[in-house]
Amino acid sequence: MQQREKNSFTITEMWNDFAKRYYNQRSEHSCKL
Repeated sequence: MQQREKNSFTITEMWNDFAKRYYNQRSEHSCKL
């Protein structure tokens, strides 16, 4: 990763982690239903 975008990358990584957990929970609920 480029050090210039290191700050942006951190925010993107944080959003990706949040999205993964959120959508994983929704997917699990959908599968259970």
